[in-house]
Amino acid sequence: MIRKLDCYYIPDYIESASIVPVLCFRLDRAGKCIPQKFAERFIGPANCGVLIRARLKDRSIANLEFIENALDYSTIIPYDLLPKEEMHTKVNEHQPLALRVNGHLQQCFTALPCTSEVETAFSDISTYCAARTGDFLALELSEGFPITPDSHLVVTIGEEQILDLLVK
Repeated sequence: MIRKLDCYYIPDYIESASIVPVLCFRLDRAGKCIPQKFAERFIGPANCGVLIRARLKDRSIANLEFIENALDYSTIIPYDLLPKEEMHTKVNEHQPLALRVNGHLQQCFTALPCTSEVETAFSDISTYCAARTGDFLALELSEGFPITPDSHLVVTIGEEQILDLLVK
């Protein structure tokens, strides 16, 4: 589920969790097997956010990878989406995307994937999955970093705070 949260409760069956920064785009049209040259027509407004990735305590569970990647409320983005044309100019050297945990800088980005990278990713995904209007495409910006209960995550673009999340 994608929505804005203030708190995230790590389920009891989770051994460890990590935060992965992402660039999310909402899809404006439905389709399948979209060639890259037409992908731009499908990609709508965007914003940066995070995914919470988990590692289960019980490694013997069937469909383990699916469960670890499908946690409830584990995709978190701001409600406000920007026109896709503005997203690439919003994050830059003077206005970096910064992720802090408990006040300590964990990751900083001065650029986001270019439009052709986003279009290629969507085109590739649409080969295997049908895209529906309103779906979100999340492009991971880097490897994740660990979080624990009582982690306080703050994501900013320049001086603007876009996410503030307490992990419990």
